[in-house]
Amino acid sequence: MKSFAIFILLAISISCANAASKQKCTDDDLQSCKTCDDVAHATVGRNPNPADPFSIHGTLWTPIFAAYFHNCQGLGRDLIKAGANPSIGGWFGSMSITVSNRWPHNNRQINQQWADMLILSGVSVDEKTSWGSTSRDMVANGEQEIQYPDIWQQILKSSKISPR
Repeated sequence: MKSFAIFILLAISISCANAASKQKCTDDDLQSCKTCDDVAHATVGRNPNPADPFSIHGTLWTPIFAAYFHNCQGLGRDLIKAGANPSIGGWFGSMSITVSNRWPHNNRQINQQWADMLILSGVSVDEKTSWGSTSRDMVANGEQEIQYPDIWQQILKSSKISPR
C-alpha cells in the first residue's frame, strides 16, 4: 500500500512538471518567455500597456519588464517607441524601483543602461502603480529598499511629475 501511494505521488508530480513545462510564452503569460525572441514574438504588434498585466509574487509582468528581465535592450527601446509606459512594470509595478535594485541581473552596468533608457523615455516616480502607491512614496515610506541608490537618485532627479 505504501509503495502504491508513493507511485501515485510520483505520477502526479511528473504530470504537474510536464504541464508546467508546456506553458507557452504569450502576451498573457510573459513569465513563460525564455529569450528575447520569445518576448518579441509575444509582444510586438500588441498593446505595449496591457490593461491587466500578469502579476506574481509582487512582480508586474508588463512587456517592458519582460524585456528588462531578459536584458533585451533593443526590444525595450522598440516597446517604448510603440508607446510602452516606461514607469509601470517590474517589482511592485515600478520600473524605477526595479532598475534601482539588483534582482534579476545583479549587474549594476545593465541596470544603469536600463535606467538611462527609462530616463530618456520620461519615466516618472510619481505615477501610481497597480498597487496604488507611487514609486517615490514606496521608497520614502520604507516599503521598498533601494540597492543602487545612485541609480535611484538619477531617476528621481530626472523624473517627470505625473498626476497622482
